[in-house]
Amino acid sequence: MSGDAPLDAVAAWDQKTRALNLALINYSPDREIALEIQAPGLARPRSTAAWRVNGPSLGAINVPGQPESVTTTQLTAPLAPDRPLLLPAHSITVVEWK
Repeated sequence: MSGDAPLDAVAAWDQKTRALNLALINYSPDREIALEIQAPGLARPRSTAAWRVNGPSLGAINVPGQPESVTTTQLTAPLAPDRPLLLPAHSITVVEWK
């Protein structure tokens, strides 16, 4: 991935649950990103979970009383530290490593 990728990231450590949480935001309107997450010094996670927030366009919104346009789905494919994580265009992916 180049240094000019349309990507923003936030990380948080939960001492109580010993979980590292990452929010990965791909703000490109039309470009998928393949991201390899590297965390030197951290042990391999015992478990991982991930969720994706996405909609059909950058301007998509949810309107009460109408079907959801922007949805949150749990990712079912296993996350492996040696494989890139695909971040679809205009999406937020939240990863939890325990």
